[in-house]
Amino acid sequence: MIWRKGDTQYYPAGVTDPNCCVLKFTADDGRFYSDFYPRSFVIE
Repeated sequence: MIWRKGDTQYYPAGVTDPNCCVLKFTADDGRFYSDFYPRSFVIE
């Protein structure tokens, strides 16, 4: 689903290339900086 036509430039064997890896993670919360101040948020 995420494979793009030009990806074979980096992974010649396609989706079965041993150097190709897709990771999936689910976050519960996060943190970022805005105007030099850290802001936290919860993902519900």
